[in-house]
Amino acid sequence: MVDGYWSPGTETVMFLRVDKSETEVSNFTGMTNLMETVCPVKIRLPLPPEESRTITRNIVIICTIFVAELLSGVFFFWTFLKKYIKYRDMARTFGLEVMPAGGPKRFTYAELKDATNNFSNPIGKGGFGVVYMGKLNDGRAVAVKSLKNVTGGDADFWAEVTIIARMHHLNLVRLWGFCAEKGSRILVYEYVPNGSLDEFLFQTVEVEPLEMEQETAAVIGSKNKPILDWNIRYRIALGVARAIAYLHEECLEWVLHCDIKPENILLGDDFCPKVSDLGLLN
Repeated sequence: MVDGYWSPGTETVMFLRVDKSETEVSNFTGMTNLMETVCPVKIRLPLPPEESRTITRNIVIICTIFVAELLSGVFFFWTFLKKYIKYRDMARTFGLEVMPAGGPKRFTYAELKDATNNFSNPIGKGGFGVVYMGKLNDGRAVAVKSLKNVTGGDADFWAEVTIIARMHHLNLVRLWGFCAEKGSRILVYEYVPNGSLDEFLFQTVEVEPLEMEQETAAVIGSKNKPILDWNIRYRIALGVARAIAYLHEECLEWVLHCDIKPENILLGDDFCPKVSDLGLLN
């Protein structure tokens, strides 16, 4: 008690002074003298009703705010985690976290479907898929290869795309992009106009020999390919050898193609050979 005021709700000990003549000394402890004895008495005053309601209300408000903040934190954390997992999976699938500047473009399935006119113009077929001719929005002609019967998951596909994207050689078909949507695995290559070497080597119809001085444009679109003279064949063999040497000795990673054959050797302008089907390398 201070100046006659007692704070409500406080539990303390109060000492009372009583006349010694009216009580026995053995019932009290404290100061003893002829006139008085000090007796400790524990008391607790109840809180006023209004103050009790105020404290209860404050406790409810604090608990409500705490629960709301906790739920908000859990919600935002869960939202962030979902987005993180989504973009992490995309990065693992498409290699966005390590995509080099100027590397292959990631196409959508809709873009390639439109470029190939709903995949209606096949120009080649193999054990691993069909190749379609297409035209991008910027006017570039492309060869779109839809892979089939490909084992492995997204990580394996991205590993192959990454390896191919690092290869830059005159005698290798250039990879321009890829697509990995709706369960599809598609590679987008530069279009090589003169077709594959087997179309020139294995013919059943006799045609005039083609010499190096003749125009390449006359060959494009021709069903019966002309016979290549030995000078052109030598250039083709030399170009293929350079491509293999690049894969074996000059790449950042040692690569074995394992499927070198005339069907996988494409002929570009001036019959410059380009080794294809790098997506099947081991």
